[in-house]
Amino acid sequence: MPNVDDDYERPNRTADVKRRVAAPAILLILSALLSLLISGTMLAVAITKPSAVLDWCTTNVIDAMPNGIMKEDIQKQFESQKESMMLNSPLNLSYYVITLLAGLIMLYGAWQMKTVGSYRWAVVGSLFAFLPLSGCSFLAFPFGLYAVIRLAASDVVKGFHEARKARHAL
Repeated sequence: MPNVDDDYERPNRTADVKRRVAAPAILLILSALLSLLISGTMLAVAITKPSAVLDWCTTNVIDAMPNGIMKEDIQKQFESQKESMMLNSPLNLSYYVITLLAGLIMLYGAWQMKTVGSYRWAVVGSLFAFLPLSGCSFLAFPFGLYAVIRLAASDVVKGFHEARKARHAL
């Protein structure tokens, strides 16, 4: 027996899909922008003042300690680890660049979701929210989960495909 719902065509499924994915898309856009802000700031600090962590530790930890053997030991430890505390190490710089790229991919995917553009990019952007790459991962993870759940709905998938067909028909 044929399913009546399969033959039923909604007059404007794209508008319905836009409404259904608007909230997770906006939340992903906000978390991607926050991620880009954090990563961009860290990259800028790493380039302009690579000794920021070392300076902070020296000022707030070592200088605040009373004089004595313990202070001297900690100063020696800091001196021996000075290079590893620099923010402009190749590992740190590559991490900041990777988090920037991940934030851009998440932002692009969220925008594709909001505009009912590319379904694949919308899913990829949502999945990038699961990666613990930035300071706002605690926000991005639940928003990404919310987006994936919305994107998995069959009517949303059909709406994305219909919107794609309509764009290519023009």
